[in-house]
Amino acid sequence: MNAEDDGKKAPPAGAGDRPAVQVLDGAAREFLDGVRAALSDLPPGEVDEILDDVRAHLTELTGELGASPDREALAARSGTPQAYAAELRAAAGYPPPPVARPVEPQGRTTARLAVLGMAASTLMIPFGLLFGSEALVLLGVLGVPLALPALLREGPRMTAVAELPELRAPLARLRRLRTGFVGDLQAGWWVVRAIAAAVVLTFVFVDRGPLAVVLLAVIGIPISVWLGRLSRTDRRLLWLVVPLNALAVAVVVLVPTSWSDSPSPAASEADYAQPGLYQDGEYVYDIRPVDANGVPLTGVYLFDQDGRPIDVDQYSCREADESYYDAPEAVRPYPRGTYEVDPDTGRCVLVPPAPLVVAVPTATATAAPAPGAVTPAAPAPVTPTG
Repeated sequence: MNAEDDGKKAPPAGAGDRPAVQVLDGAAREFLDGVRAALSDLPPGEVDEILDDVRAHLTELTGELGASPDREALAARSGTPQAYAAELRAAAGYPPPPVARPVEPQGRTTARLAVLGMAASTLMIPFGLLFGSEALVLLGVLGVPLALPALLREGPRMTAVAELPELRAPLARLRRLRTGFVGDLQAGWWVVRAIAAAVVLTFVFVDRGPLAVVLLAVIGIPISVWLGRLSRTDRRLLWLVVPLNALAVAVVVLVPTSWSDSPSPAASEADYAQPGLYQDGEYVYDIRPVDANGVPLTGVYLFDQDGRPIDVDQYSCREADESYYDAPEAVRPYPRGTYEVDPDTGRCVLVPPAPLVVAVPTATATAAPAPGAVTPAAPAPVTPTG
């Protein structure tokens, strides 16, 4: 059919005659929205190019018909939006729009189960893998069989899901976002998604090294871009792509956070410093001093090189009995005995030191006192400190 024979004007082919700013209101805006809806099954980028021509055509018509032409005047010159869109399809070689078929109640049930399965996989599988929760991963995997009936029954367009009443408004907003700035960033997100997947695979299955991440990212970027492009025409792939997107978002958010929260080496050494006295990794509960002949000594105070008293404390008993903190005891001489938790009262109880038999090393020649050393005639009294 020739559009000029019916008094209709086809959209201008060149962009040079278009006004710099094309603002459509009223019936012209409704006509443009109708054409967009009739072409909604085509790729968004191609729809945008077609609508640029339609917008220029409508701008020219409003200049001829008046500032605010009504629907009847536009229909007399260009036909209905659906008929005009059909002419554009035929002229550009596009196939006719898919015939909408009524969705049966059973089809809506399987469609809702498919959406529920996607939500379960999207929320639970990525976070289960990141946090090491097998229960979350299992719940997410259970969402896969919920989506299988719709994925096997529906075609690539997943019409039953798209026609669910509760999804029409969100999907329409999503389509508008994809035709704007968000759509321009989509290719970059596909690259980020591949890098995030490489990080996860490296940390879970491979040695944690930057080279492995780079190699997996080089392999994964073409696959991620291919999946993104293919999911535009085969909507069934969204049940794979959307959980992958959620996993990538979790990695992008959590990995920098884990890096910022990682302690410095100095802080790590301080964190691992344990209170009390240790020898060869074993905790010392009491000190049993003896003289050179193996005779046990009592009332012995021990100090380090800076004059600080050497103290052994029973932190295990402190952890079990909170009342142990209420009255911190002064430094006591050795041997002290050991504290144990009374199973009946739950309180720390002092157990006196038991008899001890030790093998004293053979005495060697006693070294002469160092110059300037002072040998006290009698031990000086020691005042216990808190």
